[in-house]
Amino acid sequence: SRLIVILERLVDGHNYSAIFRTCESLGVQHVWIIGPPEERFESRQSLKRAAQMERQKKFQAADVNRKSDDASVFPGSRKDRKRKRAGEAWRGDAGLDA
Repeated sequence: SRLIVILERLVDGHNYSAIFRTCESLGVQHVWIIGPPEERFESRQSLKRAAQMERQKKFQAADVNRKSDDASVFPGSRKDRKRKRAGEAWRGDAGLDA
């Protein structure tokens, strides 16, 4: 009969050594090592897209609080261009970045 030992997420090197010695003395034929999952890499583009979507949420919250007598955002102004860029964030790919 075969005996398989699976090691998962061990941190200390002494743990590996002790388990290998024990497995060898017991005659275990297979030892599988499963490493910890690596941190997910986030590309610059996905970080930029997430920041744009957060900015768009802030703008929408500010528009809700805007009073009728407040000065409006002028078309072509820096604030208007910033709002348009934030509104054009790739919402379709946001689910893939999560």
